[in-house]
Order: sequence, then structure tokens, then C-alpha cells
Amino acid sequence: MRILLHDYGAYGFIVQLARWLAEQGHMVLHLRSGDLVGPQGATQRRHDDPPGLRFDTLSIGRPFARYALHRRVPDEIRYGHRMGRVIADWRPDIILSANTPPFAQAVAMRAARRHGVPFVNWVQDIFSEGAGAIVARLPRPIGALALALLHHIEYGTMRAADGVIVISPEFRDLLRRNKVNHPDLLLQENWASPAPAIPAGTDWAAAQGLAGCSLLLAAGTLGLKHDPGLLAELALAVGDDPAVRVVVVSQGPGRDYLSAWAAGRDAPLVLLDYQPAADVYSMLASAQIGLVLLTAAAGGMSVPSKVYTYAAAGLPILAAIPPGNHAARLIQEQGLGLVVAPDDPAGFIAAAKRLLADADLRRQCADAGRAFSARHGDMTVIGGRFQRLLTEIVVAHPRAGGRLPGLPPGPESDYLCALALNPQAPAHGGRQAVDPDTLLTLARAQGMLPLLGQALIMRGGKPDERLRAEQIQQIQRILALGAALLEILAALEAHSIKALALKGPALTLLLRQDIALRPCLDIDLLIDPGQAMAAATILTEHGFVPTLDIAIDKLVMVSKDCLYRRGNIAVELHWRLFDNSQLLGWTFEDLWQARAIVSLNGQAVPTLSARHYGVYLAVHGIRHGWQRLRWLVDMGLLLADPAQRSAIREQAALDGFEPALIHTALLARDLLGTVLPEETGWQENWRVRAINRGVEMLSTLLARQPSGRGGWIRRRLTEKWLDLLLCNSLKAVAMEIRMLMVGTGEITDIELPRSLFWLYPLARPFLLARRIWRRAWGQRAS
Repeated sequence: MRILLHDYGAYGFIVQLARWLAEQGHMVLHLRSGDLVGPQGATQRRHDDPPGLRFDTLSIGRPFARYALHRRVPDEIRYGHRMGRVIADWRPDIILSANTPPFAQAVAMRAARRHGVPFVNWVQDIFSEGAGAIVARLPRPIGALALALLHHIEYGTMRAADGVIVISPEFRDLLRRNKVNHPDLLLQENWASPAPAIPAGTDWAAAQGLAGCSLLLAAGTLGLKHDPGLLAELALAVGDDPAVRVVVVSQGPGRDYLSAWAAGRDAPLVLLDYQPAADVYSMLASAQIGLVLLTAAAGGMSVPSKVYTYAAAGLPILAAIPPGNHAARLIQEQGLGLVVAPDDPAGFIAAAKRLLADADLRRQCADAGRAFSARHGDMTVIGGRFQRLLTEIVVAHPRAGGRLPGLPPGPESDYLCALALNPQAPAHGGRQAVDPDTLLTLARAQGMLPLLGQALIMRGGKPDERLRAEQIQQIQRILALGAALLEILAALEAHSIKALALKGPALTLLLRQDIALRPCLDIDLLIDPGQAMAAATILTEHGFVPTLDIAIDKLVMVSKDCLYRRGNIAVELHWRLFDNSQLLGWTFEDLWQARAIVSLNGQAVPTLSARHYGVYLAVHGIRHGWQRLRWLVDMGLLLADPAQRSAIREQAALDGFEPALIHTALLARDLLGTVLPEETGWQENWRVRAINRGVEMLSTLLARQPSGRGGWIRRRLTEKWLDLLLCNSLKAVAMEIRMLMVGTGEITDIELPRSLFWLYPLARPFLLARRIWRRAWGQRAS
């Protein structure tokens, strides 16, 4: 699956989940806010990170105004739109969004709905339950309305989500009281896995000038749901011991309050900015006690995740939090430290002195924390829960057709995509079970059977009998098509007719040098339009019968080709590459001069050059909604070579098809792992995004296969929209509109001389009505 994991605050445990999911073979984009000032996990790629993992940031261009109401809501909405743009560009199979402000979450989820992507809301905080302190600054009627709106937006987003994850039983109960009764609700507490080796911590303490001191550490956000005054009172109370320091690692209003309080006082209070992620465990190992704060008003809307971090580091916890909070019960039940009420500063100070004086108690708390984290932070168990939930939601979602028609998200699709460009490479999702029957069905539908068989052999496996039988059948057909291709080319050459073999065996040989690795359904030949009638006559003389009884000189006006059959061999005779004669400015002579030569049974077969194939296949795939993974694999192979990629891009820019090529290249990168250079030119613009949206709509329609006339009309309208998006000139647009008015059906119904072709658009409504009536009458008669 392609998983967009939006982690607004860049929590360490969510970063760990992103890595675990990528290790299972999923493609994971971990997205975080670049404007939020706060503690963050290690969001840089490591040398051992799986190839499917990517980290990125979202920014609105200024720091997030967390405490300024007049700026916060517009900033959230702007951020949500930025996230929607990423959804449109990256086109994930599912979105998991954690700790995102309500308005940003709502806007992002609407974008997911537009693109047919399931959305899972991972609830880390319930903002509307703790927003009273902010809206209290407003006049009472306005504040009440603002709070009601926030409540409606936040809980409405949870109700509309495709799945919800909560971090405590209290959150689950609160959601149910607010009518969030979601069938796909997962209760998963936060976690922190023990570090492989806890550093001694003396280096960090010495670097801060704190060597030899006993440290009471408060690390993390100090906002409106925390009371920094408790830390100030604690610093005064322990001031009689010169070896004790209260260390606050934070930024924001709580830190500013302490800075103002400490000015002019000789208190053992050390204020530091947030530390780099690489130094966090060393910082924790330097401390003797970890401090956790939460006001009584915030007790029902938050569970401090630093409790899990402290426990994993073996740091005894002193918490001034409401006794009903989930974290308070966790600390007490697991023996992780001491808990006092947030409005009891005397109890807070007494508990701190008790922990400082009792080394055995601290050791017991530290051992209990490590043991709890070892049990509670098993990523195999936690990751498995997330993976099962996400998979179930994706499979059940109406858009289960995936990003290509008939290519549903799952281990079988991941397996096919992984072997597409390199059959010897290990497949993505090696830890996920691949169902052989599903894999065979999918490979057959996507034109990947020969490649699947080769990959199994190269990886030391053995194709089963069904796969071997189908492989043999396909190879026999490919060889028969190859023999017929050589026969036809020889006959055309004998009459001095130049012909280029399109796609099929010629393309397979150009890309892989092995004709058996790509299934072929028919033979495609491109000839000079001026020699179309002569070529048609030669095909007829060799036993090929046209499927349309229309004179070639008239068919040329509305169509790019004519289909001929001889037994089970089909030949499409092309006189241009697309029906729209104004779409590509290539003449046959241009293509012939740039042609590539491949060898088939020792005979030279002319075909398109790689640079022309790259443009042609990109446009062809888009126009048909990438119905076959095989088509995208062809493009992936062409773009894999840097020299070919540059030539194709140069040709696309020359012909005005760069947006189509960028769409195709990014799709190949995302699905197949095609490596693209880090160039700004490969990024998306509005035309690329419009093509993405059109292809996505067409893919969804093709995957669902809507029945009836309404489904056919929606599909045709989407196809025509894509055709118009691809047009690179006004002439091409005009021709596309003209083609809406005249088709092969009209020419088949009545034959008019070329001088009266202008009558076809006028007659089309009547001819179309007659065809529909005849079809309906025929069904009734049968």
C-alpha cells in the first residue's frame, strides 16, 4: 500500500511506526509540519531505512500561531489545503493523520474524499475539550459560538472518517458520548520502545555544565494545559541542595513564563531549548527524575506521551496530573513513579524530595519502566494492529480499484510492482503473505504473466502448473504473432511500402531483448498515410479481412487505424498514432528517419525510436487510464536509462507533452520505484495535477465498471476530458471537438462524398438515435 502518514508533531513513536510499515514493503510518506516549534522524532533518513520510506514537511511559510486565535484558524485551513495538494500529487491508498488541528484535519479529509482516498483519524488530543482557555478571551456569545463550531468540526471529522484510532479508553468513551460510534475504531495506547543501549548521559550533562548534579527534567511542550508555576515552586523548594537542578527543555509560553520568573532570582532552574532528536536519550539518561504536568481542565482531552518516553528510558516519573487521567493510572498501576494532583504544589514538592532521597525507589521505578516498555512497545504487535486496520479499510473502501484499474492495494500488487523493472530484486512486502491464486489472476489481467514466471525462476522458485501452462500458451501466441509480423513486413517491403512495427514484439525486443517477456494481443503497424490503401490491399491479398466495411480514404478522416483479422491473428494498420490528426506533429518520414532496428529471428524489424516511444506511450497510457500495469512498466524501462530519459524529455518538451511525461514518470516512480533525478522540472504543475485527477477518475470508473448508459456516458466524458487536457494546440482542441461530432458509426451508417462531410455533424443525432433504437429492438427480438 501507499500510506500517507501525517504526523503533525513528528512524535518519535509515530516515526517508528512509519519505519516499521516501510519495512513490511509499504511505500510510506511521513509528513510533518515544518512550522511547528516543538520536540520532534528522528525524521531524517538513515542508511538502513527501507527504500519505500520518505520524509517530508509541510509549511505555510510562517510559524504556527498556536495561541493567537485570529491567526490560528486561517493557518489551520491553509495548512489543510497544503496537505490536500500533497494528497492530490502523491495519491496514496490510505491516509493516517495524527494529532492534526481540527480545521486542518477537516480540510485535508475533504481533499481525501475528492480523490477517493480513505482517511483514518488518529486522535492524540481532543482540542475542543481543552479550548476553553483560548476562546475565553472572546466576548461570551462569540466565544460560545466559536467553541460550538470547533466541537462540531472536530467530532464531525471523526464521524466522517473511514477509521478512528484512540489512545485511551477514556477517549473512546468520550467519542461515544459525542456520537462517534465508528465500526473501525482501534484502541491503541501510545508507546516508546526501550533504546537498544541507554547511554550513560554524562556527556550531555557535562555539555550543559550540569555534571555531577541531580536533575529533575521537564522536557516537552509547556502550553496552556500545563502549569509552569509548579516548576518554579519546585525550583525554590530544592534550592537548599546545591547538587539539585530543575531542568526545563521547552519553548513557548511556559518557557517564557519561567524565564521572566527566574530573572533576578538565584534559583536552581536551568532553561534549555528543544534538543536534537539524536541527543534525547542521552539527555534522559542524565536525569534522575522525569517531570510530567497536566492541568485539571486538560485531564480528559490529553494523555502525555512523555510518560511512555520516560518509562522507556528507565527514568522515574513524578507527575502532577489529574488522578482520573489515563497516564495517572498507568504510572500507579505499573509502578513507574509517583502521582499527585495538579493543584497540590506541596504534595508535588514532597514527592520530588522523596524520590531524590530514595535511590531504591528510583531504581524500582526505572526497572518497572523498562519492563513495561519491553512488554508494551513491541512493534511487531503494534505495527500488526495498524497494518490490519489500514488493510481492512482500504479493501472495504469504494475506491478499492487502487491507482490503476484492477490493481487493488495489497501484497500481490506490491509483488508485481516490485518485480516489474528487475525480476531478480527482492519483492516489496516480503513479510506479507501473498495469495498465489490472487497473484496469478492479477498478473494475467495486468499482462505480467511471463514476467512473473521469470521472476519466480530467478528467485529460486518454481512456477506452478497453471502458470507454466499459461506461459506456454502465451509464448506460442507471441511466436505466431512474430512470424506473421515478419511475413507482413516482407510483403510490404516487396511493394516498396515502408512500415514501422508498433508496440508488441518490436517494443518487447527494444526494452528487454526477449520476445517472450511481454504478452502481445495483436500486430500494430504504422505506415505512411499516402500508402494506406496500398497496404490495405496487400493485407487483403494475404488473407486478412477488415472488420469495418468502410473505404480507407473515408476512414482516414475519423480514425487512426483499421483492424484486420486472419484466423486468430489480428493486425491493426495505423496511418497515424492517434485519432486526433493534430495531436502529434510527427510525419511518417520523421519517424522513419529516427527509427530503431530490432532483430527478430535474425531479421531486422524497424520500430519507433526510444525518444518517440516515450512520448507516444505516455499519451497512450493516459488516454486509456493506464488500464494495464504492463503499459506503465514499458515506460518505467524507457525512463530507467538516464540518456533515454533525457532524450524523451527533450522530445516531450518539443511536442508540448511535458505534463503528460511528468505525470507518467512520477506514476512510474511511485508504483515501480523508477529513479528520477532530483530536478525541479520533474515536479507537478496545475496541468499535471489536472491529468492526475482525470486519470484517477477514469481509473476508478474502469475499476468499478458501472453498468448502464449512465456509466458509459461518465466514462466517455472523462476520456474526452483527458483528451482535451492532452491537446497541445488550438488546432488539436478544435479537432477533438470535431471528433465528438463525427465518428466511425456515422460513416458506417451512411456514405457521403468527402465534399459533404460537413453534413455528418447535422445527421449524427438522428443516426445515433437510430442505432440505439435498433440495438434495443434487437434485444427485444432476441
